Amino acid sequence: MLTPQLSARGNKHMENVHRPLGTNLLATLSGAANGVGNLAAVLNPANQQLTLSQFLTLNHNNGNVPLLWVYTNNGGMIDVRFGYDTLVNNANGIGQSKIGHVALMDRAIISGEIHPVAGGWELDNNSGAWGAMSNEDGKSTMMAAIAQFMSREPSMVVTARKAYSRKGWKRAIQQVFR
Repeated sequence: MLTPQLSARGNKHMENVHRPLGTNLLATLSGAANGVGNLAAVLNPANQQLTLSQFLTLNHNNGNVPLLWVYTNNGGMIDVRFGYDTLVNNANGIGQSKIGHVALMDRAIISGEIHPVAGGWELDNNSGAWGAMSNEDGKSTMMAAIAQFMSREPSMVVTARKAYSRKGWKRAIQQVFR
C-alpha cells in the first residue's frame, strides 16, 4: 500500500495558512477501503440538502473551476477531498497567491481534477502535487479504483481517464502518442 506523502512540489505558505480554514474545500467523501459500509459525504453545512453530485455541479456552474480531488488512504480508511483553485490575498497584503490541491490536504497519495461529463463525472490526474509513482499504468489502475470508490456514493457516477505523467513536458508527449 502506498503511504501518504507531502506534496512533490512543496507547500506554498498560503496553502498552509488556508488548509485549516477550509478556504477552497467543498466536500469530503470518506469510507472504508474494503467496500464495507456506507460512505460519508460532508458538504458545506448550508448545502446539506444537495447530493454530492448536485453540489459539485453547482460549484462548477458557479465558476469554481477546475474542480479538484485529493485522495489518501490511512490504514484502510479512504478520504477524498473536493475543492477548487482560488486566489487568496497574500499575508503581507501585496498581491495574491493561487491555492489548490495542497490547501485541501497536507499529505496524500494522488490528486487531479474532476470534470462533469454526460451522465456523471470523470477523473484525471492533472496535478503537480501528488502522483509521483513509477509508471502511468499504476496510476491509471489506482484512478479507476478511486472512481469506483467515489461511485459508491449514491449520487456519483465516476470514470477515470488514462493517467499521464505529472511532469508537463512528458504529459504533452504522452498525449500525442495515446
